[in-house]
Amino acid sequence: MNHIKQFRMKHKLTRKELARLMGVSLNTIYLWETGRRNPSKTAQILLSKIKQELEKKSQLKRKEVKKDGKRNL
Repeated sequence: MNHIKQFRMKHKLTRKELARLMGVSLNTIYLWETGRRNPSKTAQILLSKIKQELEKKSQLKRKEVKKDGKRNL
């Protein structure tokens, strides 16, 4: 499976949501995921920044769960 698709699925993003975050078309995400095109260097940097932000949010949520002893649903 393509690393962009894995990333998107791990963070529970739809193609449409990722396209909006990246400022690209839905078709561009599809082309990247199917290997028909590769993200530009700029797009790769932006993907990296988005990944960092999503990882931070995930870590904060895990800390909240540990602190409260329960999950916020």
